[in-house]
Amino acid sequence: TVEARLLASLALEPKASATRVAKLLPQLQRPPGQEEVLRLAQFPDEPGVGEALRAILSNATTRGAALESLLAVKTRLDAKKITPFLTDAATALLTGKDAGGIELGVRLASGFALRGAEPALVALAQGGPQSATALRALGEIGSTQTELFAKLAESSPDALLRDEALAALASSKSADAPARVVALYAKLTPSQRRTALERLSATKPGAAAILAALNDGRLATADLDASILDRLQAVLGANDPALAKLTDKLGALFRPVLALDGSEAAWTQTEVTLEGACTIEAWVRLDPEKRKTSNADGIVGAPGQLDFNFFGETPRIYVFPPLGDVAVAKKPVTPGLWTHIAATRDAKGIWKIYMDGELNATGTKPAPHKIENVRLAWTSANGGTRGALSEVRLWNRERTADEIRAASDRSVAADGSRQALPSGGASKSDLPSKVSPPPSVGGYEGLVFASVSDGWGKLQAGAKVIKTSDYPPILTGDEAAALDAKYSKFRTLAEKPGDPEKGKTVAMLCQACHLMGTTGGNIGPNLSGVGAMGTEAILRNIIQPNAAMENGYRIYRIELKGGDLVDALFVSEDNAAVVVRMPGAEDRRIPKSEIRSAKYLRRSLMPEGLLDGMTPEQASDLFAYLRTLK
Repeated sequence: TVEARLLASLALEPKASATRVAKLLPQLQRPPGQEEVLRLAQFPDEPGVGEALRAILSNATTRGAALESLLAVKTRLDAKKITPFLTDAATALLTGKDAGGIELGVRLASGFALRGAEPALVALAQGGPQSATALRALGEIGSTQTELFAKLAESSPDALLRDEALAALASSKSADAPARVVALYAKLTPSQRRTALERLSATKPGAAAILAALNDGRLATADLDASILDRLQAVLGANDPALAKLTDKLGALFRPVLALDGSEAAWTQTEVTLEGACTIEAWVRLDPEKRKTSNADGIVGAPGQLDFNFFGETPRIYVFPPLGDVAVAKKPVTPGLWTHIAATRDAKGIWKIYMDGELNATGTKPAPHKIENVRLAWTSANGGTRGALSEVRLWNRERTADEIRAASDRSVAADGSRQALPSGGASKSDLPSKVSPPPSVGGYEGLVFASVSDGWGKLQAGAKVIKTSDYPPILTGDEAAALDAKYSKFRTLAEKPGDPEKGKTVAMLCQACHLMGTTGGNIGPNLSGVGAMGTEAILRNIIQPNAAMENGYRIYRIELKGGDLVDALFVSEDNAAVVVRMPGAEDRRIPKSEIRSAKYLRRSLMPEGLLDGMTPEQASDLFAYLRTLK
């Protein structure tokens, strides 16, 4: 039978079977199924396949189901191969009279970024029930209709249309789009300003427009945060003169780290000697782009005495023959992400390794020898550390687990008890003789070196101190105090009785990314049972999303060869492409041939400050509703 032959054809090697499937489909007494349409769409250049696909998409009785099938499998397709077929089908739907067909046409144009459907989308965007979704699709394809977008963003009576028009304008590939966004900036709401900055900072023209507006006062520096600055730096490069000027101006948002280029000279020399019990701790970000992490990457060392490096991506303490490894961590670090790593040695010479504040491994072989003239980032292997260090601290005592955990996200000078010392390093004798230990971090007793106040020692050729917005999640004293005050404020509001029904309306903001019951997106964790977490845990997840995030929800940053950035949720990848997901948009398939680099960031897609824009009543109502989700 035809059905049996079709089934057998689908079981063959895909490319070889495409022509067979194309010949059999016209003989069916039913519309083609998803796998059958997929086989045609994967190989439209094979003999007879393109003609069969066009026939299916032009037939009113088979077109709808076939297009739904293609939308369902779009991340498995090279969209460029079938764009001509889809553009014709989408245009026919968008210019028709059937509301369902128009909606399908909009989804098709958005899902496959069909630039050829732009005229039909523009017509829809200027009025009617599909205006908002048409504007969203125009934004997805990078439409150049900036005059239309600017007009709607400024004067449309519909708030949703204004938001979608602004997003489309900020996403436009037109040369005048950044200037038009900046011209509107003073009239935008706080949430619209955030959208504008996020979209503009993803491209070189947009990032340049932001810097120009900052310099001439059209944009306030108060509107910037670390994530926007990080994107500017990624797009423009750390050596951009205008960005360097901004970096100096916004010192609180750009902090120094020790950048290491992977060469033999990627280290710095201190005059510190560790004898007996001691502690070494630092924030580390290893760079995986040029080569795999190895024992050439390290935290501290001293020739013939100590090599605190990585075996593969796993921290270890190596003390040279005859002992060799005396402590090896049980899990690897994630290259590209900041990780807090500490090692302690007790009075008997036993080493322990901590990762992100938690004890990870305890050694069994004592190594109590003196470690003289400690070098930062030095290793004994060929090559050198590639990545960055921050907040390196050396102590002449064994810090407790509680001290390491409590202080890992606090700057060593958080309470101002240590005086600032000249950059370029300091010896033990240069350090203050007395300190006032803050109880929250266990005190500074025994601290003999801290990079934040003592400099970095004598820099070698492969090491340099740079200012960057990509620094570890550590807090200064002022930031810690502000964070504590924020927790206190919203904890009080969260515990007040609120109206769950009103809170449900407020929670629609969360549903753009989170599933709540049967409603919501699939970007962040499912919040259907969030009420069981308790108030404190909910507060932490909202106020500090970057500290509380689960590994699977980190930002996956893709830098395209054209210079644009894509910050999204990683979905999947195959040999040819990567699939990512962003709030309010269709999953996007990005060919690897267009990707310059890709990495995870130690940041969540969830923005900070969500509670700050709410009234006290809204905050109380939101928590009242969230507590009902169990």
